[in-house]
Amino acid sequence: MKRTFYIIRHGQTDLNKQGIVQGRGVNSPLNAHGQKQAEAFYKHYQHVPFDRVITSTLQRTHQTVENFINAGVPWTQHEGLDEISWGIYEGQTQDEDIMSGFNNLIESWISGDLDVSVDEGETPNEMKIRQAAALIDILELTKDEKNILICTHGRAMRMLL
Repeated sequence: MKRTFYIIRHGQTDLNKQGIVQGRGVNSPLNAHGQKQAEAFYKHYQHVPFDRVITSTLQRTHQTVENFINAGVPWTQHEGLDEISWGIYEGQTQDEDIMSGFNNLIESWISGDLDVSVDEGETPNEMKIRQAAALIDILELTKDEKNILICTHGRAMRMLL
């Protein structure tokens, strides 16, 4: 059976707006603007007959697709869809030092060094293993389903794609 996956990023949180690093270890809710984004997405896509909603384990993804869940679409959470762990950066304001460290890290990743991370964080290769296991689970779970809505996170989406 042909399956269509709709993959979206969660709506805005106050921490997004304030420039605070979230990652896998910060479980922040949507703010008012994020709730409006979720509502707008629902209004635009409510006509799609989703067979399943799959989210990360973090509440900002749940809240983004909550209208579909409340409408009775079966919902599955998978930790493999959680955001990357930003280690010691999580909960910190994106100041000049953090942005410099972040940019150096991204340059390393672009150069092909996918085994480096922020202290106490997750490397792209570690995340790849986690996401690969999630994809295997998702493909098995949805083998008889046609339209699947996945809500995840910005870096998680970049890594997945």
